[in-house]
Formats: sequence, C-alpha cells, structure tokens
Amino acid sequence: MSNSSIFCLFSVAALSLGLTISASATTVTIGASAPSTAVTVTFGSTLATTTPGSWSGTAGAGTANTSVVYSYLDPLSTSGYFAYAEAGSSITANFAGGITSLDLLWGSPDAFNTVTLYSGLNGTGTAESYTPGSGALAGLAATQSGASLVLFSTTGVWDSITFTSSENSFEFGDVAVVAAPLPEPASMALLAGGLLAIGAGAIRRRKS
Repeated sequence: MSNSSIFCLFSVAALSLGLTISASATTVTIGASAPSTAVTVTFGSTLATTTPGSWSGTAGAGTANTSVVYSYLDPLSTSGYFAYAEAGSSITANFAGGITSLDLLWGSPDAFNTVTLYSGLNGTGTAESYTPGSGALAGLAATQSGASLVLFSTTGVWDSITFTSSENSFEFGDVAVVAAPLPEPASMALLAGGLLAIGAGAIRRRKS
C-alpha cells in the first residue's frame, strides 16, 4: 500500500470516529457540582468501595472518617469516609474506559497538594497537573482550612489520576466522575466501510 493510501486510511478512520486533530481542552471550575451524569465513588474502610476506577495508595495514603490533628482534616465534616494522602504519598485511580469529568470536595486546599490527570493508564500518557493557588487553581486559596468543590472537565479522555502531597496532607471526598462515551455503532460501521473501500482500491491498483 502506498504512503498516500496509508494517509487516506488514517484520515477516513479519524473522520469516521469523529476525532479531531486539535489538542484536548481542559476546563477547571471552582465551586461547581458534578454533572447529572456523574457516578459517585464512595470511600470506606478500603480506599474505594465502589467503582468506577481501580483505586490504590502508597504508604501514608488511605481513608478515614474523623480528623487527626496535624495530619489530616475531615473535608466532609460528617461521619462519612474520605481519602487522604500524607507527606510523600499518593493515591492513584485508573479508569479502564476513561473519563471526561472529575469532581471532588477538596479539603483544606494546600499548595503542596497536586492533582495530575493522565491521558494514558498508569501515568504513561500526557499529564496535566494542578495545584491550589496557581495556574487554573489560582482562585482556590491555599488556606489549609475549609473545603471547596472543584470540577475538572475535558474534551478528550483521561485514563488515570493521581493525588499527591509533599506534606501532611491531601484530603478529599464526594468524588464523582463521568465515563467517556463509547463509539456509536454507526460510526464503527462507517469506519469499517472506509477501510474496505481503501483496501479494495489498493488491490485494484496492484492488479492493473
């Protein structure tokens, strides 16, 4: 198959699936609640008791339902469980199907807290990092008190998220995510048709 045929192959595939060449755009909204289509992640005695996502933590990360002085503060102000990552630790969530939205109640926002969103599983893809008091989170004061809802949305897909802290600590709860939509059957049929047409054309050229 010639280079032009290969280029056409990828062009048809991209158009068939409704893909764009432009980079994904991320929107960060402080104080926004999760969309109505979001699914809630519930924490308990283990790091996450409900899907979606596979949740894990390094040493110094886990869940609690009460505050611990000089370690972590309860962002929920209830008896509900929340997640926390202490100094030098992290919590990772992997989403097999990908997500397009993440909403969380950020407890006592600190300048040493970081949320990193990846476009590839296990931190292998493009990373976007956010820290209170700077960049897109400049409006989220790093006051080490109170709690605030933060909504992250993308036109692309995130597969993995890490919550890290370089000091004590990063607390969050009320997590909700929106799953990435699956390709529509009609789009897949169009893609298959495009690939067959290109293959047939290549065969005819070889025979002539």
